[in-house]
Amino acid sequence: MKTWHVRVVDKQGRALTYRRAVARYLLSWLWFLPALGVAHWAGMPAGAGLWMCLLGGVVVIAVAARFSPDRQFVHDLICGTRQVDCRPSPARLPASDSALST
Repeated sequence: MKTWHVRVVDKQGRALTYRRAVARYLLSWLWFLPALGVAHWAGMPAGAGLWMCLLGGVVVIAVAARFSPDRQFVHDLICGTRQVDCRPSPARLPASDSALST
């Protein structure tokens, strides 16, 4: 997640334990499993109907995150984790360079 400058930490801001990271990963499948279960229960073959169920499930989870405290996903709420922004602070220009840039 370095590319997006995001870190996953617990509620106190500490690094995740191995156990909590694995639990978060397994619970992240909540994005897909309910939709796959509905598609299986409805007897949908692999095709457009299955993809619509998957898309619908993802949209429901994303909308639920929008209304949750701190806009957390379900698996973050259950595991007690959160994503934090860890962008590096912008470097300051030396005094001589700042005169050239204006």
